[in-house]
Amino acid sequence: MDSQKIADELAAVRSCHPLVHHITNTVTMNDCANITLCAGGGACDGGGTGGGR
Repeated sequence: MDSQKIADELAAVRSCHPLVHHITNTVTMNDCANITLCAGGGACDGGGTGGGR
């Protein structure tokens, strides 16, 4: 994949601002959210109290 194709795809993602629901652990949650925000999306981890306790 060439750099122009990557740039075009990234621009397409940024133009629609997708909401991405991350299913991950607390160690990587912040990194995943920051990467998604940097790419132009919105991050959602579901919140909650952790396992229904």
